[in-house]
Amino acid sequence: MAGKWFILGFILSLALVFFSWSGTQTAQASCGSVTCFVVIGSAQQVSPAGLLTVNTFYNYTPQGTLLSGTNGVIPAVDLDNRQLILGHHQEIRTISQMYTLDLNYGVTDQIGIEVAIPYKRIRHQHLDGLGEDIDGNGGAGKLTRFSETMEPTAQLGRGQLGLQGSIYQTYEIIPHRLNQFASASYRHTFRNNFGYQFGDQFDVGFGANLVTVPWLVLANQFNYRYMVHDSFSGSLARSLTPSDPGFPDEAIVLDPNITNRAVPTTGSTYFAYTPGFQVSLGELIKTSLTENASVYFYTQIPIARDFNGNLAQGVSYVFGITKLFQVMKPS
Repeated sequence: MAGKWFILGFILSLALVFFSWSGTQTAQASCGSVTCFVVIGSAQQVSPAGLLTVNTFYNYTPQGTLLSGTNGVIPAVDLDNRQLILGHHQEIRTISQMYTLDLNYGVTDQIGIEVAIPYKRIRHQHLDGLGEDIDGNGGAGKLTRFSETMEPTAQLGRGQLGLQGSIYQTYEIIPHRLNQFASASYRHTFRNNFGYQFGDQFDVGFGANLVTVPWLVLANQFNYRYMVHDSFSGSLARSLTPSDPGFPDEAIVLDPNITNRAVPTTGSTYFAYTPGFQVSLGELIKTSLTENASVYFYTQIPIARDFNGNLAQGVSYVFGITKLFQVMKPS
């Protein structure tokens, strides 16, 4: 049989995550915080019955690129006063690092249980308070750096319920030599108690894996992500500019009504080419430790991207280790 077609998994999950707020939260920016997204077969597919697949991977995603026609000036989300302030921050750089432990166990050959435990670190810089007279700076903004929880879009967690569904497909073009794969997922996050809601996210990936020698697999894939604008329930204000009378001063109120508003510099469209490789350690080094273990590395290179005036995602990297454990022998 030249090939075998099968849908390997559909996972519908509910996720509840929390974030903590320390101190008084004032005028926080709608800063970007995205991660590299790659189709990793061992994490997407359902494991065979009785097999536990353990994935640990590290994701490095920089955001520091200003696309043509943008200046990185974004609004602030003032949670205390329930106010969206236009033109309040100027983004400089964001680096997101994600460490994930992914456990995938096959209950049967068609049904599996997956648990993902992520840990996220964010380093961020921006000019805060544009248009305001802060320490006599003339409205030029104050350089702010942080690496912990701040505004909603840079939080380590989302703080609300969400739904996510995904589907993964693969086809062996040349058995044990060349296979094609595709993946699609959708995420919806509900509004949190602060009046903030993250926009829906759609991910699509497709590519092929080529076994060159028994221990080395070369991978090529294309990835597409579409993220809808976030929304915030609040009033609307605008930071002053040098052309405004009274500059520098506090932001002026444009609409005092508390209503649902799109956060204009959130959401994005991103299309990337992602080459990579996987090394089967068990084929390369015969030991009990390396048996059924492999390492992989991917580089995600942007082809087309639109981040609605925010900093754009740059070249990103994913490194991971996979280990298989036969917990129960199939009957």
